[in-house]
Amino acid sequence: MKRDLSRICREHSHEYVTTMIDYSPVISLPLEYDMSGTMYDVVRSKEAAIEKDIGALNLMMNFELHEFEAYLYCNPDAFAGYGKAAPDKIRKIVSRASCPEMINTEPNTLPSRRLDGVIPGYTHAKIFNTSKILEGITLDQIISECRHFGYWLDRVSRTCGEPHSRSEHIVPRGLL
Repeated sequence: MKRDLSRICREHSHEYVTTMIDYSPVISLPLEYDMSGTMYDVVRSKEAAIEKDIGALNLMMNFELHEFEAYLYCNPDAFAGYGKAAPDKIRKIVSRASCPEMINTEPNTLPSRRLDGVIPGYTHAKIFNTSKILEGITLDQIISECRHFGYWLDRVSRTCGEPHSRSEHIVPRGLL
């Protein structure tokens, strides 16, 4: 990862480079970072350690907590197309965690794996299903539900400028 990020930052030295990498606590880092505090503190410390190690001023490291699919849980109503019970199943999963970013207690309970219990065959048509669900979710919903995502997007916005509209859907309608 270090070699690739260093190369990309060099090749795009007049542009900002950011990442959306699924976080795993087992990511091995040959650096020092702070393991104390909340999960958010640990992840930000790891991001800062990688940025420091690479030393590229244009790098804004970002780990997804715990994987991209966590964002799908930000609007349970976006699952209505998968049956009457689907939104309630999503609400139940979210209610057991402090927020969608914290849906992950062990490897078999990752957000993407839990979706198989809500949508039979979710992983077999993952791209289609993810895109369909994202049509019903806005950036504002993700920002309000996912603190680390909001922190990252705020950092990108402060550095690079505001997005056109935060209420726009993640997947523009009509792409499916």
